[in-house]
Amino acid sequence: MKKIDVIKNCVLFSVLDGEAFSVLEKIANWKEFDKGQDIFTQGDEAKGFYVIAQGMVELFVLSDNGREKLMHQLEAGVPVGEAPVFEGGVYPVSAKAKTKLKALYITREDIIKISKIHPEIPLKMLAILSKRLRLFVEMISDLSSKDVSQRLLEYIQNLPRKEGDNFVTLDKSKKDLASYLGTIPETLSRAFKKLEKDGVLKVSKDIVVIL
Repeated sequence: MKKIDVIKNCVLFSVLDGEAFSVLEKIANWKEFDKGQDIFTQGDEAKGFYVIAQGMVELFVLSDNGREKLMHQLEAGVPVGEAPVFEGGVYPVSAKAKTKLKALYITREDIIKISKIHPEIPLKMLAILSKRLRLFVEMISDLSSKDVSQRLLEYIQNLPRKEGDNFVTLDKSKKDLASYLGTIPETLSRAFKKLEKDGVLKVSKDIVVIL
């Protein structure tokens, strides 16, 4: 796998052109992580960000009692830890490799350097970040205004499926899904049972049939 291909497939760089791709290729470096290895920790200085080439990353925060609360799972083509790099702050969440991981790493220092020569690069990247921020705001709004059953149903309905199919495969374990939806496994199980009782869906292991 070539660095240029990873860069071109990254959503953060989707609005850039050929010259910008070449510039980013020169400053990006390969990084590899084993399954379960920490990538960065909440509160660490954000010195750079990653672009996933292969594997999956989990973003999480620690609650007051030390439990991990899953925020998001990221796959190939997605940047990790990019937002605080632009503001010169700290990482607001922790990240670890859910699987064996290969990613490109770009430092904040290099981004600042190339912005002086190619100011269009960070400006276009910030435009993409703004769109992603709006999605997170919508997600937070859902957490505060909808109950677990509603959030679960919307999540299932948005999972990818082939045209004409009335079933989907859950892409997270029940424990991870509960954390993602801002609840606990026991409450998630009750939400599944409620939706089945209401005749909305039917569950068999990790397969969900939408009725």
